[in-house]
Amino acid sequence: MILAAGSAVAAGGGVESLVATVRNALQARNSDAEVARAVHASWLTERLDDAVIEQLQSEGAGPQAVEELERLRDLSSGLAAPAPPLELFDAPPAPPAEERAAALEKARLFATHYTANLPNFLCTENVRRYANSKEGWKSEEPVTWEVGFSDQREQRRLIGFGGEPTNRQSVRGTSSSGEFGGVLNLVFQPESLTRFDWERWANLNGRMTYVFSFRIDRKHAEFLLDAGAVIHHRAYVGMRGLVYVDRETLQVRRILYEADGVPKGFPIAAMHTLVDYDYADIGGEKFLLPRRSSLRIVAKDASRHRNVTEFAKYRKFTSEAKIDFGKQ
Repeated sequence: MILAAGSAVAAGGGVESLVATVRNALQARNSDAEVARAVHASWLTERLDDAVIEQLQSEGAGPQAVEELERLRDLSSGLAAPAPPLELFDAPPAPPAEERAAALEKARLFATHYTANLPNFLCTENVRRYANSKEGWKSEEPVTWEVGFSDQREQRRLIGFGGEPTNRQSVRGTSSSGEFGGVLNLVFQPESLTRFDWERWANLNGRMTYVFSFRIDRKHAEFLLDAGAVIHHRAYVGMRGLVYVDRETLQVRRILYEADGVPKGFPIAAMHTLVDYDYADIGGEKFLLPRRSSLRIVAKDASRHRNVTEFAKYRKFTSEAKIDFGKQ
């Protein structure tokens, strides 16, 4: 199906049909908004997985289309996977054990020294927030944070709420932390006793990438879930997910992780986070830094919440910049 400008044609069926719809639209040079509308008008009879989304993103699907694909992924999560699995790209054979071990060791060195190799900088986090309703995802007030990274730790200051500057000190709602190296260190530090297994190849943004699954048990994860605005409910849980290691640079370019073993009765039933890393210029040097993250929460009452964060305006400290945000 090739879309005319400004059109959106409903399509239903399997994942292969959806992939063809997006690929045809990209080939026809439809805009990101047009592709997103076509995806939004589609429905699925099979489960859509992250591997399909990442491949379509590598082929040119823009941020709006990716968000709509992620929406379909959530809606189709209870369906059966395509059988047989789709062949999305010409993947090489699985690497031998020695190559996998060497790649993981290089990735470990990168991850455990990540924050130590970062300069002091400022950046902006633009957070779009959604809550699930009968009509689908409903937008909530967006939030903007200024982030200061200094001495290997981060501080945040709220600077925008609802699209306007704000003097608020905080906002209620779903949030996350650890994108600037905390989670990478947790996954790769020896103390976590992380179990890694070969998963598959990925063509991530046009680059061949090793994908390893990982799992950390609750005893070693030190992964904290915090729920409740008035009465805090806290629980340390395990962690599982995927790490994407660039075949050429052996750096982590994406991490996908979720809570494992959430206690029964805890207000949060499930948590899923994806963080993408890309190069940003700071003071004339390139550093691999968070570019986008997507956080999804399923509450015990079956309500769902979603944050999509874009990291922007990376910059070095200037004489006017201040890193001391005070107590947050």
